[in-house]
Amino acid sequence: MQIADALTVEGALTATSISGTITPGVGGIAFPGATSGTTTVAASAIAGSTTETLPPVSGTIASTSGANLFIADVFRSTTIQTANANVVPATVTGLVSNTLAVGTYTIRLVLYTTVASGTGGIAITGLLTTAVLGVGNFVTFSGLAATMATTAATSVTSPISFYSAAAIPLLIEVEGTFTVTTPGTLTIQMCQAVSNASNSSVNVGSTMTLTRIA
Repeated sequence: MQIADALTVEGALTATSISGTITPGVGGIAFPGATSGTTTVAASAIAGSTTETLPPVSGTIASTSGANLFIADVFRSTTIQTANANVVPATVTGLVSNTLAVGTYTIRLVLYTTVASGTGGIAITGLLTTAVLGVGNFVTFSGLAATMATTAATSVTSPISFYSAAAIPLLIEVEGTFTVTTPGTLTIQMCQAVSNASNSSVNVGSTMTLTRIA
């Protein structure tokens, strides 16, 4: 059967099978051959491009929840965390990761701090909950009110001590990598380095960025 021009069908059209070749750009579509059996349609290649539009998708792509690598998960503190005469680490609200799968991660902490007295100072730790930490390598930078200083820390256990000093930092930054051998969450905590009646705090807007790299 060959369709030379337009084909108009009134009512139901039932085809058992059609085999043949569709040739674009020709005056019709020809289906020569058998009219029973399996339908097979072979289309010739058409020059040009194909555009596919996908519907909107909402949700979170987490580098830490599976095999998605090199996707940064960013966590932001939403409440000021203050320590007064307290050297027991407390969680900074908002700086708690999702569950970290087994793998290797980079970490970047940017903590905005207020320390009323250099006698009390401030201490920053990372606590892995239900997780087993492998090797970790971290460098911590502290911007002090009067001077600038850097400290380095390497840890193979949890909790991780990122920073502890009887000083008055305005900004604490941590860069590093670590491995996780048993899944769990990473929680950033703070307290005073030395118990003091003057407040030390980690402020709203501080961030933790985790990226799984292996």
